[in-house]
Order: sequence, then structure tokens, then C-alpha cells
Amino acid sequence: DVRDFAERVALVRLTGSGVFRDAVLGAIDDRQISAKYLGSALREKVPFSEHQLDRVCALLKHPDAVVRYTAMGVLEQNHYLPTADIEAHASSLITDPEMDIRDRAHRILDAVPSWQRSAPAS
Repeated sequence: DVRDFAERVALVRLTGSGVFRDAVLGAIDDRQISAKYLGSALREKVPFSEHQLDRVCALLKHPDAVVRYTAMGVLEQNHYLPTADIEAHASSLITDPEMDIRDRAHRILDAVPSWQRSAPAS
């Protein structure tokens, strides 16, 4: 299928070009392209810069639930963010209006090993 081929080509470009990663993140934010490209990039562990990870995390608050749900992949790949950041973002998503996002946020929090969890605020 042509779309599968395009996605594979995009993944190669995403892996090799920070400029292309920035452009794709902007296009996803503006809803010019599908969030599936972000989902694929996160599953394939594309090397995002710190600034790009900030942009991905900002998508967790996007008005489009599909974009928010897809951006949650950054919380499941523990090599992108420290555990405390994963917990903070997932905790904020447990009140999302979309049930699928709330459920995924709970699963993400449940997956954090207890020895890695941040200490509760006193």
C-alpha cells in the first residue's frame, strides 16, 4: 500500500533529520498530517532532541484526542523521559475527557515499577 510505503520513508527521514522531525511535529500540531507518524516514530525509538520531546509532551494537551492519545507513546518509552516526568504527565491525563486516554494513563502509571516511583509529596 502507498500509505505504508510513505510511512516507512517518513520514518527513515525522521530518524536521520532533526529539521524533518521539527517539521513533522509542527504539521501534526497543526493537523496537517496524521498523528500516526508520531506514533510510529515513538515505537521505532526515533532520537528526539530535548526541544522536540518538549513539543511531543505539549501534544499531550492538544485539543484533538487522537493527537493526545498518540503522543502518550512518549510516556511508554522509558528512554525518552525520566520516571518523574512520565508520572506527572500520566497523572494529568487521568482526568482527560476521553475514556481511552484516562485508561491508558492509568495503565502507564501502573507500569511504573514501585521502586522507580517518585516519593509522594508531604
